[in-house]
Amino acid sequence: IQSYILSLAVNFHPHDVAFLLIDYKGGGMANLFKNLPHLLGTITNLDGAQSMRALASINAEIHRRERLFGEFEVNHINQYQKKFKNGEATEPLPHLFLISDEFAELKVNQPDFIKELVSIARVGRSLGVHLILATQKPSGVVDDQIWSNSRFKIALKVADRSDSNEMLHTPDAAEITQTGRAYLQVGNNEVYELFQSAWSGADYQPDKDDMGIEDHTIYLINELGQYEILNEDLSGLEDVDEIKEVPTELDAIVHHIQLLCEEQEIPPVPQPWLPPLKERIALDELEEVQPTVAWTQEKPLSVLLGMADIPQAQKQEAVSINLSKDGHILLYGSPGTGKTTFLQTAGMDLARKFSPKALTMYLMDFGTNGLAPLSKLPQVADTMLLDQTEKISKFVRIMEKELNRRKKLLADYGVGTLDLYRQASGQEEPAIVILLDSYEAFKEEAYEAELFKLLVRISREGLSIGVHLLVTAGRQTNLRAQLYSNFKHQLSLPQNEAGEVRAIVGSTPLAMTMEDIKGRALMKREEVDVIQLALSVYGANDTQVLNNLRQEVASLQEAWTGQRPSAIPMVPEELTEKDFYSRASVQTAYEHGLVPLGLDMETVEPVTWNLAKGNLLYLTDKEEQMTALVKHIAKGKQKVIILAPKYHNLPEMEGVTILASPEEYQAGIASIEKRIQERLEGKQRDHVATVVVYNLTELVVELNSEALDTLAYVLDKGIRAGYGSLVMSSPLITKYIDVVSKTVRSYKQAVIGLRLSDQSVLTVTNRPVREPQLEEQEHYYVADGLASRMKVLMI
Repeated sequence: IQSYILSLAVNFHPHDVAFLLIDYKGGGMANLFKNLPHLLGTITNLDGAQSMRALASINAEIHRRERLFGEFEVNHINQYQKKFKNGEATEPLPHLFLISDEFAELKVNQPDFIKELVSIARVGRSLGVHLILATQKPSGVVDDQIWSNSRFKIALKVADRSDSNEMLHTPDAAEITQTGRAYLQVGNNEVYELFQSAWSGADYQPDKDDMGIEDHTIYLINELGQYEILNEDLSGLEDVDEIKEVPTELDAIVHHIQLLCEEQEIPPVPQPWLPPLKERIALDELEEVQPTVAWTQEKPLSVLLGMADIPQAQKQEAVSINLSKDGHILLYGSPGTGKTTFLQTAGMDLARKFSPKALTMYLMDFGTNGLAPLSKLPQVADTMLLDQTEKISKFVRIMEKELNRRKKLLADYGVGTLDLYRQASGQEEPAIVILLDSYEAFKEEAYEAELFKLLVRISREGLSIGVHLLVTAGRQTNLRAQLYSNFKHQLSLPQNEAGEVRAIVGSTPLAMTMEDIKGRALMKREEVDVIQLALSVYGANDTQVLNNLRQEVASLQEAWTGQRPSAIPMVPEELTEKDFYSRASVQTAYEHGLVPLGLDMETVEPVTWNLAKGNLLYLTDKEEQMTALVKHIAKGKQKVIILAPKYHNLPEMEGVTILASPEEYQAGIASIEKRIQERLEGKQRDHVATVVVYNLTELVVELNSEALDTLAYVLDKGIRAGYGSLVMSSPLITKYIDVVSKTVRSYKQAVIGLRLSDQSVLTVTNRPVREPQLEEQEHYYVADGLASRMKVLMI
């Protein structure tokens, strides 16, 4: 076969004859001809999907030839080649020889492939497609279909007479004694000749005679006429500095033809068989992007997925999805098949192409923290983990407001898409992309219902307003049709059952033969195509990929110096003095005469007490919480007067007066009462001091009736004369009937350091049905019957 291929290559132009080698043994013969210009491809792996791929490629070549024949109105390859040589046709179309070495093994393992191959060759004969099959033993391997379609038979030495009879219908081939001697039979003995085939494996030494090299090897001719080496000629080796490998005649001929084609600039013939998809493809191999340049360019919001193999069209191409046009992407796959890698790649591709001004990304990392390397990208607003219930619930509320805001923007301008809004208004609204890894992980979480509702809404409405979903999941059955039916693009990585793949991409034989390669997916486009999902960055292994990914994220972070998307506002788990007092919003509150009490859990803005507009009640059953709030109030610029029980644990504080005995109470309260009366007469309302009643339920038992009346007056009227009041008490205040307790129970704003259900002082209209225990530092702020959660300092 090697000599026959060489003979054709020597005698015919690459545009006249070409070869497609099917070397099922694993590339032995194929490697010899890898540089031959006539070679259009090599098929060495026909397991599973590769056999279907090979047939699709060959069928595509048949259809291509039929199309060209129809275009130039010919019905035979020779007629077309004549038109090509006359310049009428511009595309070369050589005779294509499909050559299968050791096809017996191939037929046993891939019987359908051989059957289809023979059928293709029969149909394609006039199209210039020819089939050469080689086997050591034809018996039981060559069937009637092959015999009936094989006009030319060549038999070298065979093992026994039955094999010769099977091949030639004569025993002659069994009697052959010399290597390379063979019989050629054409048709029904139209030609029947014994011939000596050429050997292409000899050493190529064209200057052997000039060099005086002699062969002193001694051979024995045995009874079969074969040469047996009796000695090995090693003469002259002692004078040789270096033993050089001598090329074979096959190597020399292939090399010479290769050089000749390069010298004459013969263009290669289009290949019907492309190499299989690589198992690791980096984004840079598919598209080179300079982020700082790309960030300044206007373009559709498109994400690059990977490389598609389309053998039926004889091509491989990069696959991108235009999110602005086609919406959302949903990827399914068993564990370890590359779902998280897909999101890493998508996130990096978007980050390279779109600046933080044009793109905001949210990462919902519900898997194994695989999205963590992307968290520092300048386009990433925030990352959410599975157990961050509060953060995810807040994200849902933020996104609901954002969806409503964007819909109103479009409605105001009478347009239906974000692109049209940009054109009409001249304003920019960044695209929002949510990357959600491992969808099924959040089932049975507290936020499941609200998050599912949001995802369904985005899947329906997000396309037009620039909000997009990239989601991974294990199986389609883990999602409700209400959600997945809104995803135009659904891809499948390998699954445990082929039926699960078919449910995603439709009925296709490719579902039965999916290769177990990380990142190898099926995607339904015009047809179902095999895709190798790209890696975000190059790396020989996962560790290198991760290291290179971190480096590129750092470079993108450094390259962007502008404003970044706002993170989901979250109160820190532990609110420290340094964190609280260093916040600009807290400092601003102090500058405006307000007292920041803590941070709102929803907005992360300071919850403030305006001393001039109302008194404040602090309900708690923990004295250390009362002490902490007193210390915090004392840090303000206002004067503070504290009425405390005799046995208190308050420290001395600058600018703070502590009254802690009946005599001090009587004198202090009376003085404040007089001052309030004077200021009321003068209509003076500017703030003078804050009156703090520390632990009211203990204090009232130490006051006589006169002092109680005076204190009630101060707590009721003082706010209008610049004396705001902060009353601290346990929830047991409801059991007290004194005038002070009655006055305090009328307050409309309060800070509550226990569950709303554990107090009855204030009526709250939005109290949770199933109210959990409060976390450390967590309190409620109540105003006009509405409660909001806040976090306070514990100084």
